[in-house]
Amino acid sequence: MALSKIDAANFLSGIAPAANGGSGRNTTSGNIIQVVTGTSTYQKTTTSGSYVDVESSSGTAWETTITPSASSSKILITASLPGNCYQSSSQQNQRGHVTLNGKIGSGSYALLTGSDGIRIGSYDYSTGTSTGGVCSYAFLWSPSTTDACKVKFQMKVADGGNTSMAVNAMGSTMLSTVVLQEVSG
Repeated sequence: MALSKIDAANFLSGIAPAANGGSGRNTTSGNIIQVVTGTSTYQKTTTSGSYVDVESSSGTAWETTITPSASSSKILITASLPGNCYQSSSQQNQRGHVTLNGKIGSGSYALLTGSDGIRIGSYDYSTGTSTGGVCSYAFLWSPSTTDACKVKFQMKVADGGNTSMAVNAMGSTMLSTVVLQEVSG
C-alpha cells in the first residue's frame, strides 16, 4: 500500500493538488452558501393575453428574495408551478405561458428567460376541454451584486378570450415552489 503525502498548505485552502489525485479545483467556488424557499398555494386565474403576476394572495405578486453575500455569487433558481388551461368554447388554442423575472435592489423587473417562457396546454379541437401541466424552471442567474435579488413569475394565455389559465388550479391542494440558492463564484 502506497502512502501519500498531504500538503498542509493546500489542505487548509481546500485545494487538492492534481498530482495527489485531486482536481486542483478550489473547492471554495461552486458551494451553496444560502438557500431561500418560497411557496404559494393561491390560485391565480387569467384570461389575459398580456402578462399578469402570479400571486401569493389577491392583488399581491408572489416574490421571493435572496441577498447574495458576494458580488461574484450566482443564484441557482429552481421552480415548479402547476398550471391548467381551459377553453370554454370552440377555440382550439388552450395554451398559456409562464415567465421568470428578476429584479436587483430597487430596480425594475426584467425577463430572465425567453419572452414566451414555458408553455403549458395543448391545441385541441374540442369544446370545454382542460389541459394541465407543470412549469418547471432551472436557471442560473449572475446578478453581480450584493443587493437584494427578487424573482417573480408572470403568466398569460396564448390567445385571450375563450381560454383561461390558472396557476395552482386546485387552490390550497396545489403548491408552487421556488428555491433560490446562492452559489459561490
